[in-house]
Amino acid sequence: MRHSRFERSRKAPRINLQLRDRTILEAIARYGLLSRSQLQRLLDWHCTTRINIRLRKLWENRLLDRQFLPAVTGSSQAIYSLGRKASKAFPDVETKAARGSSFLFLSHILDVAEVRLAFDLAWRHWPGFEIEEWLISSTLAETRFRECLGLIPDGFCCYRRPAEDGSGSKRWSVFLEVDRGMESLSIFARKVERYLAYAESGRHQELFRLRFFRVLCVGLSEKRLRNLRTVVQRYTDKGFRFTLLESIKPETILGPIWLLPQGEERVPL
Repeated sequence: MRHSRFERSRKAPRINLQLRDRTILEAIARYGLLSRSQLQRLLDWHCTTRINIRLRKLWENRLLDRQFLPAVTGSSQAIYSLGRKASKAFPDVETKAARGSSFLFLSHILDVAEVRLAFDLAWRHWPGFEIEEWLISSTLAETRFRECLGLIPDGFCCYRRPAEDGSGSKRWSVFLEVDRGMESLSIFARKVERYLAYAESGRHQELFRLRFFRVLCVGLSEKRLRNLRTVVQRYTDKGFRFTLLESIKPETILGPIWLLPQGEERVPL
């Protein structure tokens, strides 16, 4: 019997939660939304058939919700968020925002997750790399951050990596802006102004015990990146880094894929 991709069965199949089921739920709780392929990479789960079976059972039992992004070719992509029954185990995770959201919003969240995934898995390729903290946009929307920043970034990451002079590890911090080209350049310019005002205020030191930070601007096209860089050039020639989403992978995230506001030389993070 062929099951519908869009409707749950009248009687959900019995499920005994396994360790991998809990790992799936915990990963989605941390990220908010994830596609099946992202889950596979994050959990190092190579068998597509097996993870599809587990995802189906979790969905049927309302531990997961799922929506489908339209595809130009092939099958539409399933996106998973915590379901009603699982949300009781993760009370701090907002699940309502995912249900019924626009495709553009869901695509944006998946793009943000793709960047975070590269950071989370970077330790496999960059010895000594370690993430200390990752804050998602909903956390950064809380009063203490929003009042200091004056905006809500797509994410914040504080990490350690070995110092170039071999004197131990060094702490770095970055804010993330994933740009799908839906905002006007004037809105992006206001974001740049607020980041610069925040940098001069000294509040970053108060919040994160770090004096400096970078803003990572990730775009979907070369043309959009050029436009974003042109905006930043009016204000500063440092502090901002630019790259394409397709260039970001765990093995490249810290390497020379980043452009400065000016010039065409690609530099490491």
